[in-house]
Amino acid sequence: MALYYDYDIQWLAPDDPGPEAATQSRFVALFRSEATAAALRGADPDLQMFFTQSGFGLTAYDSG
Repeated sequence: MALYYDYDIQWLAPDDPGPEAATQSRFVALFRSEATAAALRGADPDLQMFFTQSGFGLTAYDSG
């Protein structure tokens, strides 16, 4: 099975959209392929930590 490593950068809005929202928001990289995201979720915890600390999420999102 081939994995595709294309990803999108998504903005994560804070729970409270008050005036401090701009300082509380952050961005996350999400793989477009559900198979790639699933492979990462099933990977060794050290590899998962490497990706999450690098700004990747463990879910998929395809913006088109």
